[in-house]
Amino acid sequence: MKTSQITASVFVECLLSLSFFAPGALSAQAYTPLKAEIPVFCQEVADPEVQVYQIAIRPENEMTPVPDSGTLEVAENSTGRFEIEITEPGTYRYQISETAGSVSGVQYDERVYEVTVFVENGPEDTLVCAVTAGIAGSDEKAGQILFQNIAEAVTEPAETTETVTETVTVTTETVTTAVTSTVTQPANPIVSIINGIKTGDSFPVYALCLGICAVLTAFLFRRRHAGKEGEK
Repeated sequence: MKTSQITASVFVECLLSLSFFAPGALSAQAYTPLKAEIPVFCQEVADPEVQVYQIAIRPENEMTPVPDSGTLEVAENSTGRFEIEITEPGTYRYQISETAGSVSGVQYDERVYEVTVFVENGPEDTLVCAVTAGIAGSDEKAGQILFQNIAEAVTEPAETTETVTETVTVTTETVTTAVTSTVTQPANPIVSIINGIKTGDSFPVYALCLGICAVLTAFLFRRRHAGKEGEK
């Protein structure tokens, strides 16, 4: 008798346990899965080459629904989206950041966003969600999740102007030209005789005196004769 009572009591407790857990289990299976989206915008980079952003998402813990893909490749000035399938209400948190690349001259965005996905019951066993984001380490909410890479300015080497100084040596040559002047004197017998004496020719002094007297006499005679003819 006691055994049957114990068995009945255990059976009743099992029924009560099933009635307590069954509604929750049934309700969890009844929701239509929700596809939550987390948009990420990547700004334009002032660089001649097209830049591609590598964006990563990390769930808060193992109980947090995992995105379809843990990384996104987003071209500059474009928007990418993380998609997460959620099957029940709850509050789910994620961290989103950029994975730095290896392109030289590009400064990668180091911001980390903390994203929260609130999921609630919707009409007719559906789920609705709201997504909020903020920057890690700050209480300020972010209007959108965006990243901005910066291309460092390339400094071109300054043109070097080489000044070449050329030294020109000018040699001045002084040319001395000897000029010989020849003076021709009129044929004057007295002057010729005197010049002959200056040259050192041997000539008797008396002969010289006679010659001079003869020349003077002849000269005076000719002059006087010329005067008389002029008077006629």
